[in-house]
Amino acid sequence: MRFGDDRVYRRGENLIVHSVAENPDWEVREYRKIAILIGDDVWCVSSKETAGKHGVRYTLDPWPDHLHQIAGRKIRYDAEYVRKRDEAGKQNRRRNAISLIVVHFGLLIGFLPSGIKTYIDEEFGISSRSASFASIILELFIFFAVGALNFIFSFVGFYGIALFKIDLVVVLSLSQLILFADLIMRYGSYLKESSSPLGFCEWAAFPFIWSCKGLRSFFRSTETNG
Repeated sequence: MRFGDDRVYRRGENLIVHSVAENPDWEVREYRKIAILIGDDVWCVSSKETAGKHGVRYTLDPWPDHLHQIAGRKIRYDAEYVRKRDEAGKQNRRRNAISLIVVHFGLLIGFLPSGIKTYIDEEFGISSRSASFASIILELFIFFAVGALNFIFSFVGFYGIALFKIDLVVVLSLSQLILFADLIMRYGSYLKESSSPLGFCEWAAFPFIWSCKGLRSFFRSTETNG
């Protein structure tokens, strides 16, 4: 008998279930046993062992007639159960893979817009405030590094890159100014105990966002009056 990729067969009075993945709540218990419902029969888990790459092997005993305990839980084992279990497993693996990527780029998460950081906080448990604070510290180091480069280039008289006709000192000075303004705004947002402080230069986008909201409100009111 097969349910999805799981194989089920009899061995004497017992039922052997070769499951490609671990079945949640299929525990070996002395009391309050888990009742496994397969067709019209009721079974309980008597042993559980890892079958290497082949998943988990469960040995099921017939539910004892003399057992006067209340079942800890009743689980209907069929193709639908296996489908839901495998789908949940895929989602967990996908979620773990994304979490691993997110963790490795943890320092950069704080630079993301506040809405995205809130989503990451809720979905992957990475604190938006902690990530924002770490990014503020990193941005502070970048600010000083840019300042040091600006000083060095100004001191040695390296004012531009002839190939692109760019005044490098001006570029570095503007970068420092933007970083300084961003540090003040983002740190201020962090001090306000915001659950998700501002991302990099998110404060600069506020006027555009508000203007878009204002335009939408204007057109809506125009349509209503019309």
